[in-house]
Amino acid sequence: MVKRINMLILSAVLTVIIFIITTAVQRIFVHYEPTIRVASAVKDIQENKMLDTYMFKMIDVPLSMVVNLKVIKKLEDVQEHYSMEPIHKGEILLDQAIASKGEVKIIPVEPGKEKVSVKLKAPENAISYQVRTGDIVRLYFTGRYEDLKNLATAREFYMTAEKGLGREELCTVKLLESAVVLGVFDNSGVALGDYARREKVDTVVFSTTHEEALTINNCKGQGSFDITGLPYLEVGAQ
Repeated sequence: MVKRINMLILSAVLTVIIFIITTAVQRIFVHYEPTIRVASAVKDIQENKMLDTYMFKMIDVPLSMVVNLKVIKKLEDVQEHYSMEPIHKGEILLDQAIASKGEVKIIPVEPGKEKVSVKLKAPENAISYQVRTGDIVRLYFTGRYEDLKNLATAREFYMTAEKGLGREELCTVKLLESAVVLGVFDNSGVALGDYARREKVDTVVFSTTHEEALTINNCKGQGSFDITGLPYLEVGAQ
């Protein structure tokens, strides 16, 4: 009789253990998101610096975070390349941020400023007019409100999509006001001439303060950038 009771207790304990394990596994699979290994900076790197593998490490990030970005997936890819813009510690390394010696373009920046590049997700929609070097524009960023809450409270922003069934709550934040365009490039890194057709524009380079560059770089991979031109009277009043 005692033996039978012990067997029943053991059976009950095993059932509970199996239930807990099964539930945990189900939760893992329900919330599973594929990841990808990408290069991330282990230190701040100034622009136009020759890069080496020790400056980066490989990290795993959700695939959805970089699905629309061209990221560096092997440390060897940074060898014999230069930084096209300041790269900050912890930042995911994008292909557009580095270039071989022959591709490096030195764009002059006024004292106290640095240049930062922004890749436009869909230029035909993200640019409301033709753009060229020297233009003065506003830069906006659209992403999940949950991610941008702290940034939005200190800046001009507006909601672009309310939370609903299967839909994230989105907002658009103004990152730059009266930003100077230093360069406009296509998806091959080739500089575009005056008044480039907007559907050809892939990357725009701006002159910013260090704090502005840091904010922009922190936004990369979390949403999309848009630019709009300032009306003529506003530009003339600068």
